[in-house]
Amino acid sequence: AQNDTDDDGWVGLSWNQPSQRGRNYALAGYDRTHNFQMGFLYELPFAKNSSSPIALLVKDFQVNGVFSAYSGTPFTIGGDNTALNQRGGTQTIDLIAPLNQSGKAGPDEAFYDKASFAQPGNKWGNTGRNQFRGPSVWGLDMGLFRGFPIGRYRVEFRATAQNVLNHARWGNPITGFTDPNFMRIRTSEAGGNIPRKIQLGLRFEF
Repeated sequence: AQNDTDDDGWVGLSWNQPSQRGRNYALAGYDRTHNFQMGFLYELPFAKNSSSPIALLVKDFQVNGVFSAYSGTPFTIGGDNTALNQRGGTQTIDLIAPLNQSGKAGPDEAFYDKASFAQPGNKWGNTGRNQFRGPSVWGLDMGLFRGFPIGRYRVEFRATAQNVLNHARWGNPITGFTDPNFMRIRTSEAGGNIPRKIQLGLRFEF
């Protein structure tokens, strides 16, 4: 997805100068190049034809779930605008070396190599709007179900878990070039991390 601004009202652009106007058209802030979701349902095969006490406990369970994985969102790295004799407009960082992901997503390491960037000084930075992309995200939700017929009625046991693997969903890095945590990730993605959450319940069908 590409646009000039994520603001539906077009209140403002990153660059209003006629000579720089074309720089606004770039990846949208909500663009995700790859999106994958897979749902699954599996009936456990244990003791299907047995009537032993143990079989009565373990058979007829079903496992289902949804696995999701998608690309991170784009972001811009700003630069120092004090030496550029321009009114308004967004100054961006200079990319002075090939961009390499140098660390894992999280607060302990720089996600991109900080040596790849420098202040642009008295010229426009050579990077653009939303040129960089944050870490990808994935998660797994699962459920365990079993029905117990009781005459013409049915009782269903349910156990569900959100983010069953308790996997962190990191947001984009800190982009302030002079910030001591530049390129480290201190926040979760939009919507926040979902801690592992398990719920148990019964459903009655008449």
